[in-house]
Amino acid sequence: MGELYRRLKDYSKTDYYPYHMPGHKRLLCGEFPREIMDIDITEIDGFDNLHAPEEILRRLQNEAAGLYGADESFYLINGSTCGVLAAISAAVPRGGLNFSDMPINLRIMRHI
Repeated sequence: MGELYRRLKDYSKTDYYPYHMPGHKRLLCGEFPREIMDIDITEIDGFDNLHAPEEILRRLQNEAAGLYGADESFYLINGSTCGVLAAISAAVPRGGLNFSDMPINLRIMRHI
C-alpha cells in the first residue's frame, strides 16, 4: 500500500482543484481527519478505477491475493453492506437458501 499512499499524498500536495467528486473538495468535513480528506479522490487521470482496476489497484489486489494464497482479491467499495452482499452473492447460488444464526443488517435482508 505504500506506493498508492505516496501517490495520493503527492497528489494532495498539488494545486489541482478537485472539481470531481467527492464534494468536500479537500476541506474538513465533520470528524474526518485532515489526512483522510486530503487523499480522498475518485477516478481521475493518473489513478485507477475501483470498479474496474487495470493499473496500480489491479497490481495491489493481485499482491494481496498472493499474500493470502487466494486466486483473487478485491478492494471493498461502497461500504460494508456492499461487501457483505457481494460475499453472500458469491457463496449462495441464485435461488439458493441463505441461513444465518446471527443478527443481519436490515438492508442486507431486503436484498437476499
